Amino acid sequence: MIFLKEQISSVSLCISALSLILALIANIHNWKQERIQASILYKWGYKTPDSKQLTLCLLITNMSSRPNTITDLELLWALTQSEYGFKSTLFSVWLTDDGGSKTYSDCLPLNIPPRSSKTFVMVFQDVDSMLLNSIFERNSPLSIKIKLNNKEETITKPLSNKLSTQQYVTALKYKHDN
Repeated sequence: MIFLKEQISSVSLCISALSLILALIANIHNWKQERIQASILYKWGYKTPDSKQLTLCLLITNMSSRPNTITDLELLWALTQSEYGFKSTLFSVWLTDDGGSKTYSDCLPLNIPPRSSKTFVMVFQDVDSMLLNSIFERNSPLSIKIKLNNKEETITKPLSNKLSTQQYVTALKYKHDN
């Protein structure tokens, strides 16, 4: 009888240890899934003919198990020792009107659901024409400071797709239709 109690005790101890190990593995996996960083891709950019406004299309992918929120977007320009920024608009900007339908830009905050991707069209107004010329004509990289889930990070990448006016109108029509 004592031998049977010892075996049951050993078996229950092994089951308890196994369940503890499995619970730890599951918690580590969940912790990792919550902290996957969002990736940001510049899809295209367009500068208005008067060179004062930059319209930028961003593809943001959130593979985390939590939603992500972008609360601040700033276009950076390094001038000598300091950085100077142009903030994106906090309101929707009217972009096109093709007769019956109007297309507006997106505005902050940007919410990205878990395990999904979203495309946003953001507008930066009153941008210095020298900065726009360096991005569009000299192919300088585009730097954006983003506040994502209350953490700031700077992304510097070249803007590979610079749209003409006709391409811009077509891209916005596609945005409006979807």
